[in-house]
Amino acid sequence: MAWPEMAPMSASSGKNRYRVLDALRGIAALGVVFFHITVVLNLPSAPRLDRALHAAGKVGALGVDVFFVLSGICITLVYRRAREFAVGSFFHRRWVRLWPTYAASALVLAAADVFLARRPVGGTPTALLANAVFYPGLPEWAWAFLPRQEWIIPVYWTLAYEAQFYLVFPALVAAWRRYGFFPVHYAGLALSVVAYLLDPDAGLFLNRWFQFLLGSLLCDLFAPRQEGRPFPWKHLLLSNLLVALTGFRGWRWEATLLVQALLLLSFGLNRWGVLRRGEELLARVGVFSYSLYLYHGSFVFLASWLVVRAGWSAGFAHAAWTAPLALALSLAGSWALFRLIEKRFL
Repeated sequence: MAWPEMAPMSASSGKNRYRVLDALRGIAALGVVFFHITVVLNLPSAPRLDRALHAAGKVGALGVDVFFVLSGICITLVYRRAREFAVGSFFHRRWVRLWPTYAASALVLAAADVFLARRPVGGTPTALLANAVFYPGLPEWAWAFLPRQEWIIPVYWTLAYEAQFYLVFPALVAAWRRYGFFPVHYAGLALSVVAYLLDPDAGLFLNRWFQFLLGSLLCDLFAPRQEGRPFPWKHLLLSNLLVALTGFRGWRWEATLLVQALLLLSFGLNRWGVLRRGEELLARVGVFSYSLYLYHGSFVFLASWLVVRAGWSAGFAHAAWTAPLALALSLAGSWALFRLIEKRFL
């Protein structure tokens, strides 16, 4: 049986969005927020609870894996919808979509570091420029030929992965058109897995393609290559068997499997109208999830600082005040900055 297209967001959104994808973005962003909230909490009087809380936070960190798979879906959707693929236009749209919010969030976090932690912003003008173009995200082998630069704000490594995927995507499109989707898909997936097995620390180039490529395959849920064609479950199974080999070098391949299970579950619930209200609420968060992902660190930092200033530096009181305050500030502040900055470039 063919999988139908999902219901788009309401016309008021101004874009042909998919609620289920926005809801998953919301889940991913909230998971990462939860992870960083647990990082600042400290319960020395309850070590078991403290360990359990931080273990739960690591589950929330899987939101990063969700974002990578969703990126493969969404960028492939852009290609499927377009009558023709203009490389220049693609790069321009991706850059203005990614960079202004990234730059603004870096300024906000740097300001929080200076005024709240009293730490000066590190790095030379060269380092600042390198960070502005995601230069520190080059693969590990590149430093044998180029001067190394570090992230001034380390959590932004994921944006370098996004940017590098955008760089290779036009070549991927050209290969799809010439050789067909599945031959190119398996060739890229096999190269990615082999590259990871050879050197897990080599960066995105080849060895982390598999998450994005799985997303490109899962795009068939939303925009089938042929109307009425059933979803290629066999190819999804074979693709996951290939990706599972990365487990031999320590990759959490089961995390990628969990992401796909979450996507398929969400798709099914959307199709049958289950949890419609919850999906709608999460989709609203998903619309500004990029801003939430980038700005929340500053607001979590601010919440913890305010609670410490109020006299609770650790323990249950610190956790009880910091967690809800950090979540509220992250949601409200990220939404406001989304309206002010990111929405201008959508």
